[in-house]
Amino acid sequence: MSTPLWHHYVPQMYLRAWLDPAEAKKGQHVLWVYKQGLHPKRKGTKAVGAETAFYLSETAGAENATEPQIGKIETVAAAHLAKLRSGDIDLSDQERAEFATFMGITKFRTKFARELMNATAIEILRQGFEKTLREGRVPKIVADFEKERGKKFDIPIEKVEAAAQKIADGTTRLTQESKGWSIRSAFERGEILGDVLGQIPWGLLEAPANEAFITSDNPIHIADPPAKGSGPKGYRNTTAMQFVFPISPRYLLMGDFVNRRDGKRRSTGTRSPISMCGISRRRTNRSTRRSKRRSFRPYWTRLSRHGHR
Repeated sequence: MSTPLWHHYVPQMYLRAWLDPAEAKKGQHVLWVYKQGLHPKRKGTKAVGAETAFYLSETAGAENATEPQIGKIETVAAAHLAKLRSGDIDLSDQERAEFATFMGITKFRTKFARELMNATAIEILRQGFEKTLREGRVPKIVADFEKERGKKFDIPIEKVEAAAQKIADGTTRLTQESKGWSIRSAFERGEILGDVLGQIPWGLLEAPANEAFITSDNPIHIADPPAKGSGPKGYRNTTAMQFVFPISPRYLLMGDFVNRRDGKRRSTGTRSPISMCGISRRRTNRSTRRSKRRSFRPYWTRLSRHGHR
């Protein structure tokens, strides 16, 4: 049995909310795809948010582990998504933890996220070369390499520094082509982001009558200006973070630390970094924390219907 090579980076079970109801009555399960400057096209969910061999890693058999794992996450999240789509935001602690992880993975498994992660990895490497040259550490690195190797390096230091300078200034073009690294990073960063999303108060926005929310192949949008200003290597989400996630044409899930259901606004002064092991784990006793970890991640915020805590 051959491995299917058409892989979705946006879940089909998520996209089905945008099926055209008029077409569905005719037995046609299609949605409308828009690209800037082009006319809308009718497409089935199978053809949207997908790419050939997207999870085909250079490690043999890795794609066979990726798809089932994603399937498990989607299966768990599907019931919680249906609940939210009904207008009910009153998820249990466990349901909210699982859905936060689903959102984190969904954010980082997209094509856009992969391209961004690859570009960020290259930029961090470039900055590392820049710092090494600035601090004059190339001779020491070469000496350590010679000591480890047990013989002299056959390239002059000047040429090594010249090659490093071309990487540092962008003359030498670098690429990150390991899909295995990209897939692993998507899961790791997705879990971390899930922890963050679980700490943010959530709310549901309902579209006005005769209007609808739309979605994209990068469906979860996150804004955190202070974190963005810290650069790729020092990036860490702050309490200025906001996210929006259209979950259906009728409802949009949003989260932030500023706007609250009671009408009050939290302080908009200096934004502190979000503690990954602070709020969520300090407020959960050890036995509860252990049981929730078996599935996904713990979190602390409780919810009220159609509003923030």
